[in-house]
Amino acid sequence: MSGLVNEEKKGVIFLNIKEGKLVSKKENGETESFDGVRGTLIKIEFVKDEYEGRTFEKARIMIKYQDDVYLLQMKLDSGYFRGFCNSLKSGNPKEEIYIKPSLSKDEQGRNNATCFVKQGSSFLKHAYTKNNMGDLPELKVVNFGGKTLYDNTEQVAFWKNWLDSVINTKNNEPIENNQNIEESNDFNDDLPF
Repeated sequence: MSGLVNEEKKGVIFLNIKEGKLVSKKENGETESFDGVRGTLIKIEFVKDEYEGRTFEKARIMIKYQDDVYLLQMKLDSGYFRGFCNSLKSGNPKEEIYIKPSLSKDEQGRNNATCFVKQGSSFLKHAYTKNNMGDLPELKVVNFGGKTLYDNTEQVAFWKNWLDSVINTKNNEPIENNQNIEESNDFNDDLPF
């Protein structure tokens, strides 16, 4: 049985997020979408990438389920990443989880992206809320060209440090990079194919 529904591949399976679904590219070039993936987090890498001349940073989240290893990629500056981290912090990152991305529209028609994390039989609540920020840094308000923008640089750094400390260590020792996994840049989260 695989961590993805109807998926029988062995080895590393690359996953991206597109329009609130997990997407995997088959060997014949066709894509297949899934509601979510389950397994145990074994490693998270943060890498720079580029798409159509724009550079960004993404997380490469390695998930093991039985004999399969999934490599879920998501942009750090996304609701998917923030939702994944905020939910995961409420649970036990060392135990099996189920990750389910979601995309909806708000009242103004803007996209609202997040990832839900389920552990056991329940989806985890967010560790931090607007009314309870705890040690999560506040968004910085920046005025640029007459527009109010929000800078989440400190929050992204907070989540990267937290993930490194809880996932990328084993017996308090850093996990070495696995050089045997090739990069897949066939498609990027929420970018057209």
